[in-house]
Amino acid sequence: MYRLDSHGYPAKKPGCRVEAEPVLDRVENQSDSASAFFRGDQTLIVGFIVMCGRHDPQTFFLLDIKKGSFTIDNQFKRLLAIEHLALLYDGWLARTRNEPLEWAVYSNRFHNYVQWQAFIHEQRLLNTCQCRGWVESGQKLRKIERETCIPGISLALIPELPRILHLCNAQFKKLISILKKEGSYPKIKGLRIGALAWADSKTGHERGKCGMSREG
Repeated sequence: MYRLDSHGYPAKKPGCRVEAEPVLDRVENQSDSASAFFRGDQTLIVGFIVMCGRHDPQTFFLLDIKKGSFTIDNQFKRLLAIEHLALLYDGWLARTRNEPLEWAVYSNRFHNYVQWQAFIHEQRLLNTCQCRGWVESGQKLRKIERETCIPGISLALIPELPRILHLCNAQFKKLISILKKEGSYPKIKGLRIGALAWADSKTGHERGKCGMSREG
């Protein structure tokens, strides 16, 4: 087993730096295999997430990460799980604070300890830093979609999902800035079209609204 960080991925060694452009280069180079994945029928994967026996379907694919498990299909499962948790939390905030979802997703989510405790209690989630990291990871992916105005782009990034979630704030902003440029990484942007069509038809996940910039 790897030692995991708060996002549920292998912890980086001190001083290890992940940069936006090399990560996007690797995604672009793996776009053919990712495209083949989305052309296939992944209905069984989504069905298995829902029907996973005594395990919590919200966290089943996030708890046990072993060596050799970083395949595209496993990354896809984890992406769906962390986006689901992020959607739950954003919706919960909007409901409990009686404000529109668009406002809630830009407000100060995690600084209110009482709110966070109420959320995990209501959802019967683990009260751990790792669970908090999962929600934050899902919100990172939704932020990429909102700020690039490219719905489905997070699905196209699954070949390098762990590295993307490890980007520091400056590199994360740089990744968004690069993707917003017209003509940048055409294979990635082409892949997201097929990925989005598949996800819309199978998962029911709402993609993030774009063009909003208010920060909490």
